[in-house]
Amino acid sequence: LNGEWAFDFDPDDAGRTGEWFKPGTHEWSKTIVVPYPWESKLSGVHEPDYRGVGWYHRKIAAPADWKAPENRVFLIFGAIDWSATVWIDGQEVGQHANGYIPFEIDVTDLLADGKEHDLIVRAEDNNDPRTPTGKQINWYTHTSGIWQTVYMEARGASHIDRFKTFPNVENGSARIELAVSAQEDSRLEVRAVSPNGAFDTATAPVRGNRASLVVKPKEVTLWTPDTPHLYDLTLQVVDGGNVVDEVATYFAIRSLETGKWQDQPFESVLLNGKPVYVQAALHQSFHPDGIYTYPSDKIIQEDLQLTRDSGLNSLRVHIKVEEPRFYYWADKLGVLIWYDLPNFWRWSEAATERFENTLRGSIHRDFNHPSIFLWVLFNETWGLRGRDGYGHEQQKWVRSMYELTKRLDPTRLCEDMSPCNYDHVITDINSWHFYINNYDAARNHIQNAVDSTYPGSPWNYVEGLTQKG
Repeated sequence: LNGEWAFDFDPDDAGRTGEWFKPGTHEWSKTIVVPYPWESKLSGVHEPDYRGVGWYHRKIAAPADWKAPENRVFLIFGAIDWSATVWIDGQEVGQHANGYIPFEIDVTDLLADGKEHDLIVRAEDNNDPRTPTGKQINWYTHTSGIWQTVYMEARGASHIDRFKTFPNVENGSARIELAVSAQEDSRLEVRAVSPNGAFDTATAPVRGNRASLVVKPKEVTLWTPDTPHLYDLTLQVVDGGNVVDEVATYFAIRSLETGKWQDQPFESVLLNGKPVYVQAALHQSFHPDGIYTYPSDKIIQEDLQLTRDSGLNSLRVHIKVEEPRFYYWADKLGVLIWYDLPNFWRWSEAATERFENTLRGSIHRDFNHPSIFLWVLFNETWGLRGRDGYGHEQQKWVRSMYELTKRLDPTRLCEDMSPCNYDHVITDINSWHFYINNYDAARNHIQNAVDSTYPGSPWNYVEGLTQKG
C-alpha cells in the first residue's frame, strides 16, 4: 500500500472530536508519499520541524482471488513513529505505540464484500524523551509517522505465524522451530523444501501449534563475510496432502561465540569456531532525502556493497532499528551487523518499559538474519542517568536487559553498553569509546587499554565489577 495517500497535519488535535476518521467528514488538503516520514523530502510534505499529529487516508480493497472462505486478510504496518490508531470505514480497528516494530490487524470481516473501503491512520509523534528515539533527539532530523512499508496479505485458516532458525555448525544442519495457527480439528504437518535441491525435504507434524524439523544440506558452506552463503528455503503447511500455506525464505549455517583460539592467551570473537577480525564503521543510517527510510532497495544494496568494497566486513548501525530489507542485503553481501538499539533520553518507568518492548520486538522480528552478530543495548549511558547518576538501580536494570537478551537469543553475542565512561556491567565484548585527534595521544590511550584488559581487571567496569573474559 505504499505510494500516495491523502494527508493532513492536526496541530490542535481536533481530528478526533471532528471525526476525521469517518469517511466524508474531512476535506484532505495534502498528499504524502508512504512510507517516507513527513519530515523527509521524499514524502512530498517535507516539514522537518512539525511535532504532533498527522492523519493519513487512502482506499483499500481485498483482491478477488483472496475470497476463499477460510482465508483471513491482514493489514500490516512495518513501523509508525510513535503511536497510531487505525480506522476502516469509521470503525476503529487497532492501536499501536512503538516507532520501530511492526503490527498487524485482522480486517477480514470489514473487507469481505470486495468493495473499496476507507483506511484512515492517525499518527502522533512528539519525540517524547521517554521513548526510544536515538539520534532523532539532540542530533539529526526527527522521524514521524509511517516510515516503513504498509501492506495487506491473505492467510489460510492454518498458516505459519513465525519461525526461528538455529544453525548447527558441527553437523552442518539447521533446526527450524515453527509456530503455526491451526484449526482445532486439523491434522497438519510442515515441510521444509529446497527449491534447488540443496537438501532433502524434511517433514514434521504440528502438535500444539508447534513444529520442529531439521534440514541438512548435502554440501555445507558456512556463512562468513567472505562466503555469505544462503540456502533458499520454502516452508509449507500441509493439510491432508494439500499445501495450505507457503513461505519463501532462506537460512545460513554459522555460529557465534567468544573464546580462546588455539594457544592464544586472550579471547576472540569466534565465527564458526575461528577468530574473525571485525573491521567496522559506525553507520548513522540517516538519508538526506528519506531521513530514516532509504529511498530505494537499490541504495540499501549499494551502501552495503560499498562497505565491502571499502575493505570493511561490519557496520554498527547506530541506535536505530533498520528496515528488514537492510538486514537482507547484509545477509546476502556478508556484512556483520552490530544491532544497536535506540535509546531513550529520560530515565523513567515508562522509558524502561518502552525500551524492553522495542528490544523484544526487534529480536522477534530479526532473529533469523545471519548477518546480525551482536545486540548492543545501550550507548554511552545515554538516557540511563537518574537523579543520582548512573547508579545501582540503573545498573541492575541494564544487567536484567542483558540477561533477557541472552534468554531471547542464546545464539548471538550481547553488549550491555558501548561506553565512554568505563562503565560496563556485564558484556560479551569489552568495548569503549574515545575521542582523541592526536596520533601519539591516541596510541598511548589504546596501549593503556590493552595493558588494562584481562580477566579480573576492573578497568572499563562500574565500581565493584570486573572483566570476566
